[in-house]
Amino acid sequence: MLPHNPINITNNADLEFVAKEEGWKGDGTKNNPYIIENYDIVSNKYMGCLTLRDINKHIIIRNCKFGSYFKSDIQTTHAIVYLDNVSNCQFINNQFDDSSVFTVHGIKLFHCHNNIIAQNNIPSQHSYGIALAFSTHNIIFNNHITNPITDGVMLDNSPNNIIVYNTISPPTNRHVTGITLEGEQTQHCIVSHNTFKNTANFSIFLLNTSNSIIQFNKLLHCPQGITLYSATHCQVVNNYFLGVKQTIIIQGSSKYNHVIGNVANYTGDQTINITCEKPFNIVTHNVFHNTPNTTPITYNYSDIHVYNNIFRYQNIPVFIPIHHEYRNLFITL
Repeated sequence: MLPHNPINITNNADLEFVAKEEGWKGDGTKNNPYIIENYDIVSNKYMGCLTLRDINKHIIIRNCKFGSYFKSDIQTTHAIVYLDNVSNCQFINNQFDDSSVFTVHGIKLFHCHNNIIAQNNIPSQHSYGIALAFSTHNIIFNNHITNPITDGVMLDNSPNNIIVYNTISPPTNRHVTGITLEGEQTQHCIVSHNTFKNTANFSIFLLNTSNSIIQFNKLLHCPQGITLYSATHCQVVNNYFLGVKQTIIIQGSSKYNHVIGNVANYTGDQTINITCEKPFNIVTHNVFHNTPNTTPITYNYSDIHVYNNIFRYQNIPVFIPIHHEYRNLFITL
């Protein structure tokens, strides 16, 4: 890789000028995007490795290495890679140096649209591995995030984004949330086929969000699985849990959510914990295997619909909600 100073581009005209000076391939069109590749970029005291602002030309940034080794004023944007009002950018197959000093964000998108963040390896230490704020129609695909402090992926008031096939595996017992969807504007997102390992906080956390789909994710050995807090019209479908203590938690003013077709093995504590202020959530056709001798379901409302689920127990369960027993199957091993 070729060593390179931090890149800071402020608009389309600036991009055209820098591309010509650097000899980058492409012309910024859809069929012939600018190519930035094979650079080893180190931040300095004043900025991160890569900062792009106010750009809608097509760019591919690939096969680069990014590192931050300076205790800075924190690089202006608090991120190693920062995109502000950028669209049509593909950030693919890049490596973040795991010896980098702490920055708040590994990758941050602010007011960004129609970008792809894919196949990047982020072992460096950040509060947020990848963060989106007020950003729409982006794809976060097949990234590996292994050293976050707070969240692996964070969406703040960012609708219509797709988060798929990522792996989030922080150090054991660090109080990390895998993926957070937060804010009333965070709607119509898809979180699918991601893998979570050892996230000591929530694996997936939906906060004040709506109309999103959480499906086909694997949650492995995490204290808390999927939590909905004041979330509405969301679907939690066909996820797999292994060794998760609290599988599904529905709290706050959550309503009109569907929890369907999930499978959990070796769960603990409370399999489903529904303590929400609003009714009208549906939990059905889920299977919980080898559940220990604990309370399987707790909830506050008789009109929360928990039915046609299967619970397989090691021993007689401590508590079975009688008025729902006829609609669920409880099996003692």
